Amino acid sequence: MNQKKDGISLRTIYAWIIVAAVILSGFMFYMTNRMTAAFETLSETTEDQISLEKAAHELMDASDYLTECVQRFTVEGDMRFLNDYFTEVYETKRREDAIAKMSEDPRITEVLKELQEAMDESVELMNMEYYAMRLVIDAKGYSGIPEALQSVQLREEDRALSADEKMRMATKLVLGDEYYRQKDSIRTDMRNSLDALESLTRSRDNEARESLRRMQHFVRFMILLQIFGILFLIGLTIHLGINPILGAVERIKEDRPIRETGAKEFCYLAHAYNDLNVRLNNEKELLKEASETDALTGIRNRMALRNDYDCYFGHAVTVLLMDLDDFKQINDTYGHEAGDHALSETGRLLVQTFQKEHCYRYGGDEFLVIAPDLTEMEFVKKLNSMVEKRPVIEKDGEMIPIGYSYGYVHGQLDDQHSLRDLFAQADQKMYQIKHDKQKLSVHGISHPKEEATNKPAEYTAVEMKQLLETASQN
Repeated sequence: MNQKKDGISLRTIYAWIIVAAVILSGFMFYMTNRMTAAFETLSETTEDQISLEKAAHELMDASDYLTECVQRFTVEGDMRFLNDYFTEVYETKRREDAIAKMSEDPRITEVLKELQEAMDESVELMNMEYYAMRLVIDAKGYSGIPEALQSVQLREEDRALSADEKMRMATKLVLGDEYYRQKDSIRTDMRNSLDALESLTRSRDNEARESLRRMQHFVRFMILLQIFGILFLIGLTIHLGINPILGAVERIKEDRPIRETGAKEFCYLAHAYNDLNVRLNNEKELLKEASETDALTGIRNRMALRNDYDCYFGHAVTVLLMDLDDFKQINDTYGHEAGDHALSETGRLLVQTFQKEHCYRYGGDEFLVIAPDLTEMEFVKKLNSMVEKRPVIEKDGEMIPIGYSYGYVHGQLDDQHSLRDLFAQADQKMYQIKHDKQKLSVHGISHPKEEATNKPAEYTAVEMKQLLETASQN
């Protein structure tokens, strides 16, 4: 077997990728150390501002939390969200605590002005939320409502609404455009305050941030480089290994040669497989041919006949069964070599007349022909032509012609049952001919064509009938 040397070696590629990964990892380790140092510097410069930023975020989180509670209460009607809302307003008080913390730093006076404006606007928004919650309570028929809501009175037209209409109206109040307009205004004021707060911290640690940013960019670049390397490795593995393997699996299922593409290692395996597969298929064909071929005559055997049944279904066929007359006597008188010669020549004549794929050695000196798509007249013409060429045995300068007895029947094949029925009919006709020949032999009548050799010859059906009538008269 010639070794396949074309293609790229995955082993070499992986070795280079490992080297590159080690170098890249070293750079990453160095840069992460530098980033840690820069981050610690930045932390030191901003530590005194963390509490202020945290307070500002607590303020926004509390505002968002209240909005979420009121909206979920109006949509789901679950008292749990109503209780959470008023717990935040009267007990947790994150918004008030956040403003108190920020008031401790005199540098953020201007920031507090923006926050105070936002808080003033939130009072009007809370009135809208209270009214929406009151609608839900009225629609659900809840009792034991918070004290803050007891003073909220529904408008007369709103009290007249059905429960579903009150629920829809409440939902519309806290999910409508007006609500979100006011909410956005409040958030804008809060955001402005946060921006101002961020500008205070930015002036003190700008240099540290810039240094950290540069290192982040470099680390991102290294990460992207690693990602590219990983994707490249995956793509290369798919192209050189996985795709050829998947394609090979499909081709193996279809018993086709594997494409010798991809990595060098796979090309070698594919080449080896293809070479072995060719040899195996050749051996299988030889074994199949040997198992379906009669060794003596070279025509198909009964195993081949069983495998060929389906080929004849749906066709009009003529089934011929024939054997050699006095075959045992030929073997006993002239030797088995002569008998083998008679069988071999008979097989050759059948193949020459009816084609190899339709001729079978049925057993012993019996032969079978299944001739499809021939009229009975066409078949008889071919059969007579073959019989006229029948083989002879040469013994001590004497030419002894071989005689045949046969029966044939014409019919349409639909299944195995109809095929076996035709076999039986042809077999019956063949043995009727043999019986008639034996009757002629008993009366001592020979065919005119036999007189020169005094050996068996073939009779036509008409001749056989005439001879039998003559014998019965005598």
